[in-house]
Amino acid sequence: MTIKSMTRRKGIKQLVEYVFRDQPKDGKPVMQLKHNLSGGDRERWVKQMEFNHGLRKVKTKNAIQVYHEIISFHKEDSDRINRTMLLDIGKKYIELRGKTNQVIMREHRDKDHRHIHVVMSATEFLTGKSSRISKKEFEKFRVEMEKFQREKYPELTKSIVYTKGKDLKQNFMDKREAGKEKMRSILDKLFNQSKSQEELIKQLKDNSIEPYFRSGRLAGVLDDKDMKFRFSNLGFDMTSFEDKVSEETEIDKKIDELESIRNSTTDRGIDRELELTEEENTTNEEDTEDVE
Repeated sequence: MTIKSMTRRKGIKQLVEYVFRDQPKDGKPVMQLKHNLSGGDRERWVKQMEFNHGLRKVKTKNAIQVYHEIISFHKEDSDRINRTMLLDIGKKYIELRGKTNQVIMREHRDKDHRHIHVVMSATEFLTGKSSRISKKEFEKFRVEMEKFQREKYPELTKSIVYTKGKDLKQNFMDKREAGKEKMRSILDKLFNQSKSQEELIKQLKDNSIEPYFRSGRLAGVLDDKDMKFRFSNLGFDMTSFEDKVSEETEIDKKIDELESIRNSTTDRGIDRELELTEEENTTNEEDTEDVE
């Protein structure tokens, strides 16, 4: 749906007469609603709105008397729209936009698309307080109305305006997140298999994954849809290769130490055997002398 808002600084009666001007040729009843207005005579409604405007607390010469707003639907959705649906949408509109205001709503069929005209007081009912909202608040209101339409009447597929871009963005984010998880799983395996950046780059290319660089340094990868994924955002640290080198160096040092200890022990064993042999030879020589 599209929702437009215009202001009227005078001519409440003229606007109400315009809203009731259209009479459907098919004779079918149109959607019509009123809120915070008594009776069934539109002349009486006009007088009540004029009285309510007279209660405005901040009075200025060109103060807004009423808002003229239009709710429109795409022409290709016309055959899917019925009076009950429009009444439901109108009630939601009043709930979100004009709960504390005076409101008149009526459907028009004088164009190739169905639409609703809204006449809403510019001040709250009997309080004199202005009901003006900011552009940001109005944008939020339009999004909320369309969310309601999409949830309640998903068949109105052509009348999507304010949440269409959000859907595209969400779909993109969902696809990116899925791609991110898939890439993380692949990279986890490749990182564990690689002992250096050069080896990692080769592994990436072997798996049809294109690496990309920033300032001459390997920073991440591109998938087959040209989506960029940084290693840091995937939880991989390029310094892990330095850690691997350091770890291997430590292992080599320990091996060298063990080898040194083993060699030292062997040398001491050999020296001890030589000492024992020398002692034995000395003893034998002494024994020989004693015999003689």
